[in-house]
Amino acid sequence: MKGRVEAREPAATPRQYRGWVADDDGVRGFATVAFEAWHERLVLWFLYIAPAYRRRGVGRALLERVEAHGREVGATHVWLETSSVNVPGVTAYERLGYSLVGVDRLYYGSYMPDEAAIYLAKPLR
Repeated sequence: MKGRVEAREPAATPRQYRGWVADDDGVRGFATVAFEAWHERLVLWFLYIAPAYRRRGVGRALLERVEAHGREVGATHVWLETSSVNVPGVTAYERLGYSLVGVDRLYYGSYMPDEAAIYLAKPLR
């Protein structure tokens, strides 16, 4: 990726929340996290890559920043939730070192009855 990945943190946001934007003359992707100190977990709340920029290193660059931030704040792992129908996303996470840590068939309720929540994590130490 030729562009840059930079931290964006609103002034009113507590430090345990952080976000990054992949910017290459336009937003190509973004990631947001929250550090949960009580169990040393960095939660990846959002990772989005514009369709035209997938499989071009944007997600990898954002996750590298996420993981570096996790180490800086003392997280032992990055944790995330995604849907069972997000096969490309799960495949990408696994390729980048994330592994399955749990499944919740009831998480989405009647809103998405045929989908399950999949939980993935990656150790940082």
